[in-house]
Amino acid sequence: MSSVARDMVEGYEDIAKEIQSFLWKGKPFKSEKIERSNEEIEEFLESIRQQCRTNYESGSYSLGWRD
Repeated sequence: MSSVARDMVEGYEDIAKEIQSFLWKGKPFKSEKIERSNEEIEEFLESIRQQCRTNYESGSYSLGWRD
């Protein structure tokens, strides 16, 4: 697997783990959900958006899609 593909897969894994720990106190669907304010949710979504943008930019640069 190329390092670009590996980085993408690992990036998705990191995001999934962040979402899991944001939503649940323990294992997903088996533990209690965490109540969040609208502000917390907006901040969290913005951080996920930034991570996705960073992953896209580094991947597209590595693949030669961007200069």
